[in-house]
Amino acid sequence: MDSIFKTLLLKRLHLLIMSLCFLEAFRQWQSGKITVDEYLDHIVPHCRGQWLGPDHEQDEDGFGSNWFELENEDLFGFSIWRWTKHMESTQDIVPFKKAFKAYFDRDMKELHDQISLLRPADAKSVRSSLAIIALRDERADVVKYCLDEGFNWNSWFLDAANSYEKINKKTDITKILHESQFRVDWPWPIPKPKRSAKKGEIDFAAFDYGGRYAVNW
Repeated sequence: MDSIFKTLLLKRLHLLIMSLCFLEAFRQWQSGKITVDEYLDHIVPHCRGQWLGPDHEQDEDGFGSNWFELENEDLFGFSIWRWTKHMESTQDIVPFKKAFKAYFDRDMKELHDQISLLRPADAKSVRSSLAIIALRDERADVVKYCLDEGFNWNSWFLDAANSYEKINKKTDITKILHESQFRVDWPWPIPKPKRSAKKGEIDFAAFDYGGRYAVNW
């Protein structure tokens, strides 16, 4: 029995010491092998905007063939990975960690306070990631905060918002989305009428926003 406990303890210590990449950190968290706090410890260092060493080669090269797995499994982590690759470098990542932790602790005051300590561009980036996870978790207070304070709309949030509204017609979040500047800039897609293309002609409208085969150009 002592041997089994020792083995499990060593495995846990290994996970705590080893720096995990985004996808592995998420999977370890979801499987219960690490806590949400430890998950954040693995991904927040990316918020320095710098190369983190050989443990994160997979993160640096775009995950090879695994990037789509991260997008599908952990859109929150994927969104962070996207903007940390283009951010201005910084050494102070404490507000990032505390802001994300405040989200999971449902502490809105702390969330506000920590994001206010970030550079404006970084604050927008953090809100873009929080808005995505808040839609998934149906956190109307966070969705409203992020939309009111502003962030750069991206295709992932647009897709998440549209998917949410397809399923949820009358909720607080739906109302918040409809009353936001986001829906002014990106109104709910009005289906484009089907058009019979002539032989050899491409119906480009079908690939536009609202079309049958809408593509994020």
